[in-house]
Amino acid sequence: MNYNLTAIPSPSPKEKKALRLMILIGIVSVVFFLYTMLQKDNIGYYPLYILLMITMVYYCIKYLLEWYHYFSIKSINKAITDKLYTVDILTTYCAGEPFEMLAQTLTAIKNITYPHTAWCCDEADDENVKQLCLQLGVRHVTRTNKKDAKAGNINNALQYATGELCVVLDPDHIPAPEFLDQVVAYFDDPAIGYVQVVQAYYNQQQSLVAKGAAQQTYQFYGPMMMAMHSYGTVQAIGANCTFRRAALDAIGGHASGLAEDMHTSMQLHARGWRSVYLPAILTRGLVPATMSSYFKQQLKWSRGTWELLVTTYPKLFKKFTWRQRIHYFTLPFHYLFGFIFFINFLIPVISLFTGYVPLKMDVLNFLLAAFPVFTMSMLIRYYVQKWVAEDKERGFHLVGGILQIGTWWIYCVGIIYTVFRKKVPYIPTPKNDHEPLPLLLNLPNILIAVISLAAIVYGVRYDYNPYTIFMVVFASMQVFFVIFILSISGYTSNTSKINSIAMKLRQYTWLIEKSHSFLRKYSLPLSLVLIVAFIGGYYQQQKLPVFLPKPLPGLQVFYNGLYQQNNQPEDSVVHAVFSIAAKRKDIAIIAVDIPWGEGEKNTLDTNYLYQVYSHNALPLLVLQLWQKGNTANTAKDADVLQHIVIGKYDSLIQSFAKQVARLNKPVFFRFGNNPVNNKYALFSTFKESPPQFIKAWQYIHRLFDSAGADKMIWIWNAGEGAAAADYFPGNGFADWIGVNIAENNSKPGNSFDALYRPYHLLPLFKAGLPVMITKTPASPAGIPQWWNAAWKTMDTAFTEIKSVIAGDPDAPGKPANADLAVSINTILQNAPAGDMPLELPLIKNETSVASTKKYQLPKGIKSVGYNKGYLWFRNRHTLNLRTLRADITAMKSIGINTVERIMPGFYDNSLGKMLHENRMNLVPCFRILATTQVVNDYDQLQHQKEKILEVIKLNLDKKYIIAWNIGDDVLGSLASRTFLPDYFYYQQKYVSWLKDVCEQIRLLDTTRPIIMDLNWDENGRKRFKYYKAQVPQINTFMLVADTKYKEGLNEPLEEGMAWGKVGVDMWPMIPSIQQSGIIPRWQDIENVNYISLDGLLDMEGRKKQWYNLVKSTWTNAATTPSPVPDIKILKPAKIAGENADLIYQVIIKNNGVWKLYNDKIPGLRFEWYLVRTDQYGNTMFIKKAGDGPSLELIIPKEPKYYKLAVEAVMGDNVKMVTATLNTPLE
Repeated sequence: MNYNLTAIPSPSPKEKKALRLMILIGIVSVVFFLYTMLQKDNIGYYPLYILLMITMVYYCIKYLLEWYHYFSIKSINKAITDKLYTVDILTTYCAGEPFEMLAQTLTAIKNITYPHTAWCCDEADDENVKQLCLQLGVRHVTRTNKKDAKAGNINNALQYATGELCVVLDPDHIPAPEFLDQVVAYFDDPAIGYVQVVQAYYNQQQSLVAKGAAQQTYQFYGPMMMAMHSYGTVQAIGANCTFRRAALDAIGGHASGLAEDMHTSMQLHARGWRSVYLPAILTRGLVPATMSSYFKQQLKWSRGTWELLVTTYPKLFKKFTWRQRIHYFTLPFHYLFGFIFFINFLIPVISLFTGYVPLKMDVLNFLLAAFPVFTMSMLIRYYVQKWVAEDKERGFHLVGGILQIGTWWIYCVGIIYTVFRKKVPYIPTPKNDHEPLPLLLNLPNILIAVISLAAIVYGVRYDYNPYTIFMVVFASMQVFFVIFILSISGYTSNTSKINSIAMKLRQYTWLIEKSHSFLRKYSLPLSLVLIVAFIGGYYQQQKLPVFLPKPLPGLQVFYNGLYQQNNQPEDSVVHAVFSIAAKRKDIAIIAVDIPWGEGEKNTLDTNYLYQVYSHNALPLLVLQLWQKGNTANTAKDADVLQHIVIGKYDSLIQSFAKQVARLNKPVFFRFGNNPVNNKYALFSTFKESPPQFIKAWQYIHRLFDSAGADKMIWIWNAGEGAAAADYFPGNGFADWIGVNIAENNSKPGNSFDALYRPYHLLPLFKAGLPVMITKTPASPAGIPQWWNAAWKTMDTAFTEIKSVIAGDPDAPGKPANADLAVSINTILQNAPAGDMPLELPLIKNETSVASTKKYQLPKGIKSVGYNKGYLWFRNRHTLNLRTLRADITAMKSIGINTVERIMPGFYDNSLGKMLHENRMNLVPCFRILATTQVVNDYDQLQHQKEKILEVIKLNLDKKYIIAWNIGDDVLGSLASRTFLPDYFYYQQKYVSWLKDVCEQIRLLDTTRPIIMDLNWDENGRKRFKYYKAQVPQINTFMLVADTKYKEGLNEPLEEGMAWGKVGVDMWPMIPSIQQSGIIPRWQDIENVNYISLDGLLDMEGRKKQWYNLVKSTWTNAATTPSPVPDIKILKPAKIAGENADLIYQVIIKNNGVWKLYNDKIPGLRFEWYLVRTDQYGNTMFIKKAGDGPSLELIIPKEPKYYKLAVEAVMGDNVKMVTATLNTPLE
């Protein structure tokens, strides 16, 4: 028999500090976890939440108790004595126990080298045992009065034993010959009442039950008991304990009970006797190797410890030290685990059967709270395995954990028996390891598995969603645990199949053992890394976001260009221009004057233009459209503008437009304004009424549109002065803003900053349109230095400038052709790296022929966007069948008959089920991420196409589906993500894909209409015509109202248009919305980095002020006005600078007068939120800022990206308003 006579050493000072630091980190993690979990906002279904918190609190207390012990791990120094004690060694024997086992133990006792007297306390009075004792020289004692079980048997022998010390050994424990030599010296201290040693086993590889049962003791007999030695709470065990006889006599002998060893130590500690733990393996015994023997042992211990808690502990409480009070009070709660497991079983089962979830908590926030606790418990557990008795006792101990789970109902029975005072007979732990567990005793576990499986099947079939999957995982784990328990319940040897599999796996677990060693060695560094990562993650979660989305790649362009010198012979000029372009490789634009009108050829030189394209550049056509009949005495500008509008220039303009249309390639275009030989350009000055100018410009633009010149990039050149922006024709009529710096270079030495900054300060130049410097000074003083300063300024202060055309063909003193390259290279030598326009293949404007069949939407569609919970990960809302049913019922009650939702998604089947039950319609919507990267990625587009077609194939038979919405207005989105000319490239790529998808849809479904959202902004009608011409398979375009383009609400709709998503606040402007329309969103949405606040319900599900308007409009039902008064935010008359402490207040409208709220409206309360937006105005983040009619706010960094929102709440009614943080200066 292998023993370990050397005691486990105490931790070194360094190890003790490391362990205590880890424990401190663990305690902090537990406190933070409980704090987070107890927040009101995290509560889902309250009964399930309470059950979950019971288990969470239990585990946290369990961790804290473990760490309480690990805090003071201490070994005892080896003791040496010259005193010779008289010692009695007692072992017990009961009928039915293996005789060979007893013989082995008695033989080993006789081999103990220290002088002693051996006793066999034979309950059976067995003749064979008597004969064995006679042969070995062991004293045999028996009794006729069988009271108090094992304790009574020992006490009976004590009547005859006279030794100063008394060793109690179980008959299966084989002592080392040196046993007493290691122990007796500690009794030189007269206060020591008993010495306990490690309880180790020699049969733990006999079966998985034996292995698991042994694993449950490793930590206890190592670091836990070493800490108990430090605290004076060493637990006496029923075997291997050496008592001072005087101590036992002081308490009336060995205490009785099912947990007689714990009872004995309680009595001794209460009498003031001290205890010693010697962490050395001086004996080895048998651990239960069958489920039957294990169950019996655990029932005895569970019932016994609880009995001591309710009967003995109160009587002895005042006699204990405070550490002993903690020890004996908490020890029985280990067996409370049975009820904890039962609760853990109930939570997923109830959730799967009912659809309720215990938490409505962001997944990442839960992981952030729970991961540190779990990790620290594991790291500390691994670290303290330095102080287990043997190397083989180290590991994760999975088998022991599963075995404990399988014993849950035994622990519950022990508690129930204690409550109802039902006695359990004392039965020695069986030693004949061949008894299979009766099936009846596994019935509770079988029921757990069966019910869990039923819940899994029901939950998946009835309400499949991400939260169901989480619960399925937990329920499946319970099934696995039960299967494992059942698999080992009838086997006791290595021949069992599961034992065989486990042992084979063990042969290949070197990597696991290496990982155990790694975790023990680096537990402290890993703990520090964990806490740093946790603090960083928590800080990032809590702080207001300071990041902005990366600049859109499609907007990060810069085009170098040059102006062709128009005073040189044509061939020479062309050669010089193209030589420069060919050599530099970054000339993206070549500008050339195009004279047009009376006395001109009025023909585009397409050969020249194709030469421009062959150099990968685009032409900038500067149209010098001469006024009719003008000489030096030019007509008034107002007359000219009027002539344009009444059509006097139509033929000239249309002639030019048609030639550009036939070119069918992107061209930059602007109007020239320089007189030549007494000829004056059409837009020569900016002196007349801005409305007249705008009207004329828009008129010409429409002529070009009607001619099919749809690849023109319109440049509007700003005039001088602050009033220049008054002439801007509108976003739908200008693609770039041009600035002629050369015309403003009247003062020698003027820097580029001085010349351009007046334009930069105009709000128009910050509105998002790119700026082109269409003319530059030909030869300013110190040209290299002047341009170097200009480029630096553009790169830092004037980032809206996206192109510079080098040169001014009209400037005096132009360089000769020979010097043109030198001049241009001097200007551009330090320019930003030039981009080249994306090459657009030559395509024809082919108009597809639409089907003659009419695919129309049903009349009277009253729809709502319902994408709640679509992005389920890190989503505020838990969407299950119960939530769906409540939402659909509420929708129906206010007249909604159709739902639009993005598909595919987790909730498709559940939503379809609810809509079918309520006889409502569904319009599936398909979305692609409208970025330039996606549109340019063939694989992503094909994958998206396959997803769309798969959804349609799977849902063709769903009669409640009335149409397919092919998605958002991607071209509208791309228009804000790219500049022309690159937009044309992405436009072609996307529309080609869209046409293919729609053709495939039409082949699959020949009955339902295909619809598409269309952003109704300034360019909405233009995109509508383009879509309709290119993709005629789209039957109806659903117009999405834009709050910035309310004038568009009154425009007449063409065939193929219908009103789609329109904010309820704009409904009064659209009478037809009473018969048909789409509410943009049912409820406000909060996802990670995305917030939407345009729902009918707020995030808490309360009704906004528009809810009743929808109900009255779509059901004609009488509704009562919202009880919530109108509110506004009163901002302080102070600058909202970073870190400023400002107070914002609510004002309400009372009898038509706005006044500060005075707390006099019963039930009215206010909730404040801080809202973060990005540089494009999209809402990214929302955080609760406070409650009450006023808010004191520390202004965050970059306040321009924040807004305040306040909700006035009365019951389930709310009104919300938002405001910027600053008070704008009028």
